[in-house]
Amino acid sequence: MVHAHFGWGGMMILPECRKLSLPLLTTFHGIDVSLFARDFIYRLRLRKLFREGTVFLVRSNRMMADVVDLGCKPEKIIVHYGGIDLNKFRFRKKPPDGERIKILMCGRFVEKKGFEYGIRAFAKLGKTYKNVALTLIGDGKLRKKLESLVDFLNLSDGVQFLGMLHHEEVQRKMEASDIFLSPNLAARNGDREGIPNTIKEAMATGLPVVSTYHAGIPELVIDGKSGFLVPEKDVDGLVDRLGYLIAHPELWEKLGSQGREVVEEKFNLFTQVRKLEKIYRSLLN
Repeated sequence: MVHAHFGWGGMMILPECRKLSLPLLTTFHGIDVSLFARDFIYRLRLRKLFREGTVFLVRSNRMMADVVDLGCKPEKIIVHYGGIDLNKFRFRKKPPDGERIKILMCGRFVEKKGFEYGIRAFAKLGKTYKNVALTLIGDGKLRKKLESLVDFLNLSDGVQFLGMLHHEEVQRKMEASDIFLSPNLAARNGDREGIPNTIKEAMATGLPVVSTYHAGIPELVIDGKSGFLVPEKDVDGLVDRLGYLIAHPELWEKLGSQGREVVEEKFNLFTQVRKLEKIYRSLLN
C-alpha cells in the first residue's frame, strides 16, 4: 500500500498505485483542502483522487466536512488526529508567582495565526493590567509588519520577539509561561488550520489556552473546560478572556489539568500511531 501526505501527494502517486493495483491512503492536513481547493483544476484532480483513492485521513471533524463538500464520499474518510509525544512535555501546575504574567504566542508569522489580533488584544489588556508581558516565538513574512504594529501601539517594553527557537527551547518557554494565546483565523486567501500542534503542546505543559472558534480547534480546546474560545478576529473577546484568566489565577491549574487530560486522551502520539497501524492492517487485509 501507499500512504501519501497532502492532496497533491495523493494526486502525484495515484497513477503508480493504479498501475500496481496498490491501495492508496491519503492524509489531508489543511491547506490542501482550503487554500489549494480554490483552484478549479486542483478540484477536478481532487475528484479523481476521491474516486480512485482507497481511504482518506483528515485531522479534524471540521476538515472531514470540508472534504465531503469537495466531493469525497463520507464512508471513505477517517478522522485521525495528529498526536504529540507527551514524554517530551512535562506537566507543570501554574500558580501565579507574583511577578509579571507571561502570555505566549508561538507559530509561523502568517495571516492564519492571527498574531496581529493577539497583539492588539494585548495592547487593550495593558490598559487595565500593568503586570503583563507578551512573548512571540516564530518567524515569517509578517514579522516586520508585526514589529511595526508593536512600535505603533507603544508596546516595545512589554512585547518580545524571540524568533525561531529549537523545539527544546520552545518547551522551556512554555513551561515558564502562564497563558497561551492562539488567535487563529481563516486567511483572506482561504488558508485555514487543521488543529495546531502548538496548542496541543501548550496544553500538555498545563498552560491555560485562549484561542478561537476556528477549524478543528474546538475539538481540542473545550470552551470553559480546557481553555477559552472566542470568534475569529474578536479583539475584545480575547481581551475579556485573557482578563478573566488574569483576575482568576485559581483557574490556571484546573484548566491546565483538564487540558492535559484532553491531549492525553485524544492527541497522544503513540495512541494515534497505533490507530494508524490498525488502518494499515485493514487496508492490507
